[in-house]
Amino acid sequence: MTSAPNRRTVLAAGLVSVGGLTVAPLLAACDSGPTADQLLAQQLQPVARAALDDATTARLLVTTSPNFAAALGVVATERDVHSKALREEITRLDPQAAQTLSSTSTSPSATPASTPTLDALRTQLERSARQAADVGVTMDGYRAGLLASVSASTTTLRKVQLG
Repeated sequence: MTSAPNRRTVLAAGLVSVGGLTVAPLLAACDSGPTADQLLAQQLQPVARAALDDATTARLLVTTSPNFAAALGVVATERDVHSKALREEITRLDPQAAQTLSSTSTSPSATPASTPTLDALRTQLERSARQAADVGVTMDGYRAGLLASVSASTTTLRKVQLG
């Protein structure tokens, strides 16, 4: 017949499990690799940057293409909406990545070096739509839907607003 564990045995077992729980987060913090959420945020960053670049280019073109000013305004506004939705998801996944995105989007490199053209913006929008679709097929759930929506909307902006 076995005897019931004594008080010391129970307390010792509790300390080991508490110690194990205390050590586990410390060991996890030593891991230098990115988390799954950080990797997802990294995949979304170029799509968000493209949205910002598209909006910036559209705004720059308003002055040089007055006949398309209204359409370019729609493109800029919608691409800003895309950028905001993507940045919100990036922030949810990895706040530090979102800060990095914000700092790069306000840098001088966010504006084109040469004067953009409508044809260049059309090509840029096609590339952005394809990029969102390509990243979207690697995602699931909300992110897949978000990227599919961004891709479809960007394609529509290019075809409907800019012909």
